[in-house]
Amino acid sequence: DIGNGAVQFDYQAIFISSSAELIGTCLVVFLIDRAGRIASQVSAYLIGGVCLFLLCFFSDNGSRTFLIGVSFGARVCEMMGSCVTWVTTAEVLSTEIRTTGHSAANAVARLGGFFSPYLVGGKLSLPTVGIIM
Repeated sequence: DIGNGAVQFDYQAIFISSSAELIGTCLVVFLIDRAGRIASQVSAYLIGGVCLFLLCFFSDNGSRTFLIGVSFGARVCEMMGSCVTWVTTAEVLSTEIRTTGHSAANAVARLGGFFSPYLVGGKLSLPTVGIIM
């Protein structure tokens, strides 16, 4: 929100959304052996993607509570999926394959970091950005 030429942040929403990472990590600790690694990883990324998709589509007309809840859900699921991915790759793949994959992911992340401002800051609507991402 921009008021009087200054940017204002909703620190309460940022705190609530950020606390999702702690909750996601705690959930993984309890669920990874009970539900299984693959099931935990796939469901976490799937639900996180749906939450992110919802966040893009309802960003203009969704209530503040709904948007905070959806962003909280997205961050919980993405943190869960990421934690399970780190555990699974260490168990399944050799060090050589992991380092090659990590380097390739790092290169793609840098490209994404370069193109993101043009994608988000352009004239595209948020739903279109959500579909592209």
